[in-house]
Amino acid sequence: MPIDLVTGWSVGLAQRCGRGSTAPWQRQRTALSPLLPLLPQAGAATHEGYQEQENDDHIGLLASKVSALRGIAIEIGEHVREDNRMLDTLDDRFLSAGGMLGGTMKRLNTLASSKDSKYMLYLALFVVGVFLLIYKMR
Repeated sequence: MPIDLVTGWSVGLAQRCGRGSTAPWQRQRTALSPLLPLLPQAGAATHEGYQEQENDDHIGLLASKVSALRGIAIEIGEHVREDNRMLDTLDDRFLSAGGMLGGTMKRLNTLASSKDSKYMLYLALFVVGVFLLIYKMR
């Protein structure tokens, strides 16, 4: 029984199974497909050797891509850990700043509730000074 070198099926078996040469899955071309009609009928063993070599080449490509993706995943993990440490540091700093602002607000409320007008004048001048400073920096 002759063997179809492109598909690897015996010609009679392919016709009986309904796998003629017009099936879409058989139209896929490989790197060796253009050379196969030029070769003498070498048989299924030679064709399987070509297919195994081609599969090995594809496995090598896939392995390199997988290792590249693994490296990228490791780098992403490192960046995530670094960002988490930075966020923890920022959280601690904001908590301490919130504590300082809370103490300042208590002192300002004490100052505003006092009846002495001298402290109110200092507070107003301080607020105007802060606004001027911000305006100049802009």
